[in-house]
Amino acid sequence: MALTSGSCKDLILSILKEMREQSFKEFKEYLNDEEILTPYKPIPYSQLEGKDRLDVSGLLIQHYTKEEAPNVTLKLLEVIKEVNLAKRLKSMLCPPGVQREAQAMMEVESLQ
Repeated sequence: MALTSGSCKDLILSILKEMREQSFKEFKEYLNDEEILTPYKPIPYSQLEGKDRLDVSGLLIQHYTKEEAPNVTLKLLEVIKEVNLAKRLKSMLCPPGVQREAQAMMEVESLQ
């Protein structure tokens, strides 16, 4: 699925809107965590402070690009244990066959 900047922002926003407030706070905290985000660059806390879900979805696109923002979002959803939202985002980003291949690769990497 080829995402435009607008559709990517809408997709991320829909996921962020479904988060509980505490999960959203954790999500924002981890956007500033260099270790967790590797290989992506963190967003400076000054840019995240006081931002709501709409603002954060826009920041993700600006900071990472429409190609990387969903991957960063997915990574952080997994970190904050929002498993159902992560599964939903994954299903929107790639077809089931590709998902199975990606899951198998992740399982192999975790064994190494």
